[in-house]
Amino acid sequence: MAHIVIVEDDDILSELLAAKLSAAGHAITVVEDGGDAVARICAAMPDLVVLDCALPTMSGAGVIRAVREQAPQADLPVILMSARSNEDYIQSMMLEGAAAFLVKPLNLRRFLDTIDHQLALKNERLAA
Repeated sequence: MAHIVIVEDDDILSELLAAKLSAAGHAITVVEDGGDAVARICAAMPDLVVLDCALPTMSGAGVIRAVREQAPQADLPVILMSARSNEDYIQSMMLEGAAAFLVKPLNLRRFLDTIDHQLALKNERLAA
């Protein structure tokens, strides 16, 4: 299946998401810090990133900007997560280059469906 990087500083949530994605057959890397995430994402060349907006040392938006500056990672699907559900905030995060935005607390079925959808879109782009 796919290699997915989860960037989340809440250990309980990151473990839950990693377990669900592992059970679906994906290889998972978990990173807890925004600054560490950029290096790990660029080195690992994952298929998809699940990214919290509020992280230590660098925000989710900062992580996206830094990753997008890396040529091989420019089209990497990034799914943002936040407890903030204000439409203006969501729009601003989407403009940073997110492929999707999920509001916490997460609906796990919607989370998994979003992962599957983004991976299918990426595979379609690669096949074209």
